[in-house]
Parts: sequence; C-alpha cells; structure tokens
Amino acid sequence: WGKRDKEVLMQYGHPEKKIFITGTTIFQHLKPRKTHEGINIVFYPEHWDREVSENRKVKNKLRKLKDFKIITKLIEGQNPEDYDNPIVSHRNNPDHLDICVDVLSTADVVVGIEEGTFGLLAQVMDIPVVIMEEWYPKTFGGDERYYNYWRRISEGSKKTTLKNLNQTIKQQLDNPNELREQRRIVCEEEGGINVKNPLEEIKKVIENA
Repeated sequence: WGKRDKEVLMQYGHPEKKIFITGTTIFQHLKPRKTHEGINIVFYPEHWDREVSENRKVKNKLRKLKDFKIITKLIEGQNPEDYDNPIVSHRNNPDHLDICVDVLSTADVVVGIEEGTFGLLAQVMDIPVVIMEEWYPKTFGGDERYYNYWRRISEGSKKTTLKNLNQTIKQQLDNPNELREQRRIVCEEEGGINVKNPLEEIKKVIENA
C-alpha cells in the first residue's frame, strides 16, 4: 500500500524493482464523521484462531467507564454474545468496509490490541486510536511460529498497558489532536493515502507484469 510496506519487503530480500506502491482501494469507502450525543468508545477485539484472554481483559476494563457508551466491532467467528453493543461484519461480504466505516463515523476513541486495517481506517478518519500493548505468546492453528508474532504498533496510536487503559482513553478524549500529525504520516507511509487513484495503479502493475 505505502512506503512502509516497500521498506519491509526490501528488508526481507525482495528486489526493489519488483515492488510497486499502489495505495489501496479501501479508503474509497470513507465517509465524514457524524455528530452524536455522548461519548462512543469503539473496541475491536483481536481476531485469532480462538478467543484470546486479552480481549476479555480489555472488555472488562472498558466496562468500568460508566459515563461512556462501549461499542464492539466484531468480524465473523467472534461471538457477539460475549461483548457490549456488538456490530458484526463479514470480511467476505461486499458491505464489510461500509459497516466498519459506519461504526467509525460516530467513534470518539478506538481501542484495540493491534492496529490492523480497522485501526488504520480510524487513523485515516483522524480518530484517536489507543492500543493495549500486553500480549501473551500463543500459537495460531497450532503453528508455534506465532509465539514470536511481530506486533508493530505505529506512532499514530497511543500505546498503553491494561492497568492504564481507561486513563489513556480519557487522556486522548481530552487531547484528540495530540497524535494528529503522526496519524497523517502513518496514513501516507503505511496506507498510501496520498496515491490519487489506487485502482489505476494496481491495473498498471497487472498490465505491465
């Protein structure tokens, strides 16, 4: 998508001449943020091959924020009955990104365990993102290589611990512009948001292959 992807691929030995920055078409789904009553905290649990304890710990911590509405953005395979105010989308369905953006359009702060696509969408929409960093090594599908799972968190997100999670959320609500410039840089370098027509760039790569 962006310059950061290219740098990572080159670090792993891929030749520069075979790497093309195209941006991504997912940002075509963006829409303006909406005015709304109260404060909405959107939590997007980490999706794994099973439910993970970190999700439950963050969920329980967020429930102590009595003056805010907690909305949980889930995808297929996650149990809505386990979470507060769940909104579910399926990544194989054409309305998946539209549902994600609809949720984000009324979000005041977004909370996750890893940034992922949903966190990047939030940053593009200039919404503060808070990431609870604590993560306990675990397999994925029995694959022990995931014990060393690479969890890079960008400078566009506010990193915190479980203990300080709610305090950090309140701090970001009070200072929503603190990481605005960092979010802008992340959106360019990792999301390729500055590419004017990603679809045309992707087509060029295919046609010239």
